[in-house]
Amino acid sequence: AAPEGGEAAPEGGEAAPEGGEARAEGTRWAEDDLFGTVLECDAASNGTVVLPHPAFGLGGGLAVNLWMRQGPTSGEAFEYLLSLSGGGGGPGDAFDAWAPDNLHIFVPEVGHPAHGVVRFVLRDHDDVCDVSSAGGGGAPPVGGGGLELCRSWIDSDGGYMNNYARDVPGHADLEDNQWHMLTLSTLASGEPGYAVYVDGLLAGRAPPHVVQWGVQDAVGGTAAAEAQTFRADGGDPFLASRPLYLCARSDLDPQRHFTGKVAELEVFDRALTPDEVFSKYQAVVGAAGATQRALSLFLAHAHASSFVEEPLQALGGEVMGEGEHCLTNGLMPCAPGLMCVPKADSVLLLEGTEGLGGECVALPLGGLQGMALVQGLRPAAPLGALPTPLAFFPLTEADPAAAASWPFPAFAALPGGARGVAAAGEAPPFGGGLRCGGGD
Repeated sequence: AAPEGGEAAPEGGEAAPEGGEARAEGTRWAEDDLFGTVLECDAASNGTVVLPHPAFGLGGGLAVNLWMRQGPTSGEAFEYLLSLSGGGGGPGDAFDAWAPDNLHIFVPEVGHPAHGVVRFVLRDHDDVCDVSSAGGGGAPPVGGGGLELCRSWIDSDGGYMNNYARDVPGHADLEDNQWHMLTLSTLASGEPGYAVYVDGLLAGRAPPHVVQWGVQDAVGGTAAAEAQTFRADGGDPFLASRPLYLCARSDLDPQRHFTGKVAELEVFDRALTPDEVFSKYQAVVGAAGATQRALSLFLAHAHASSFVEEPLQALGGEVMGEGEHCLTNGLMPCAPGLMCVPKADSVLLLEGTEGLGGECVALPLGGLQGMALVQGLRPAAPLGALPTPLAFFPLTEADPAAAASWPFPAFAALPGGARGVAAAGEAPPFGGGLRCGGGD
């Protein structure tokens, strides 16, 4: 089932404040240990903040970043953190999330099967959803199955168009009474699509490469055929002109208000890179907190399928390069010498096979393959039982000045009087090491 769309605004909906000033109703400012003062919304009070329209994304690139601390939910529908509609979808209008120029961030309520994630929808000015005929601006059904690929969304756990219950590994607990940073950005490469991040780490890309490859296979195996059938949302000019709503849906449906706290909303007129997103999270929680978050995901979820002996047998026949998105189940493998490290609690369900979304990073041991990474980091015991260090320094680089924390270089080593030793030399168990003293 689609998450939202085509609903008429119910009678009795609130009227939007007039004028160009920001307005708030049913909200309050609350003290907070992390941010000092934050916005607190209550769905029972129809809490709403209406901000003047921010003109952004006119050139195609855009990003939205905010922090949220989710409160309790009730019902079986959705609560909206942020909502921005195009020419329609305002108070009193019929709401259609699939119309052009829409951007929404919302959470499924406790009675919804996908409860526990945050959902993202982005539509630019030419993302027209018309499934009535092939060859139009939208996406007709593929293969006669009636799959409306133009009505797409992605969740904070990496699930793409997934309304199933999240009782699978990698479930993102966003109701842990902690602050979480949510980011939506068009792709820094400028290609169609967008990416979402949780706590500074990549959660998923819309559309995933595997979906594009699957559509190509279904319609004839060529990119040209795929382009006629499937269009990625986002990346072209975003021409929304209405106000931006926080803690409410843009049509002010009284059943779509958010309960929780919101802080540090930022709107960008360009795409953010993964490093920039991670740096923003690190600026709030500190380098140690950001690195521990990334490393805890690696320890909890990395497994043998992160290494693929025959990567060219993967779906699409392609391998991912350093810094590119990958899947740990091998359907989107990394090139030799790279490892797919999970970058969020992301799960993409592919014919019953769970694959964790991640990023291809260079192995810290001079290209050592297999599961015997650093002794003590990857023992035979269940990875989830390991304590998580604040930072991990492999110290296996030939040049100690280039050594940095792994899997993500939040910390860098300073040059000194040490030297690296080669894998075939004095430290074979680790593939390399660092020699101190001895006149060096």
